[in-house]
Amino acid sequence: MKFWKHIQNETVFSTKHGTKGDEYRNVLTVIDDTEWKQEYNFNNFFNDLEEKEERKLRTRNLFYVECSRAKENLVVLMLSKVDDLALENIRKWFKEENILDIEEFIKPE
Repeated sequence: MKFWKHIQNETVFSTKHGTKGDEYRNVLTVIDDTEWKQEYNFNNFFNDLEEKEERKLRTRNLFYVECSRAKENLVVLMLSKVDDLALENIRKWFKEENILDIEEFIKPE
């Protein structure tokens, strides 16, 4: 029943793949390219070391679409592993105060 409501757009949440021109007040995008390394590589995109131009463009275009749909609030949940250079660039793009380490939220007390 919940799946049916989701695909009928009867929930407050949605997954959009064809969002050209659409905007949403709040956007949460989840980056996890672990099973799509042939198609996307966010580490190499963020550290600007991608050797395959086609994959670089595909990753850049996907990231643009993910981020450009937010009118007010954007949350990027990065599940993919990134190296220090990629993280340094992410900090520059999004500003240090906007970067949170998820590990800080899941530490046992």
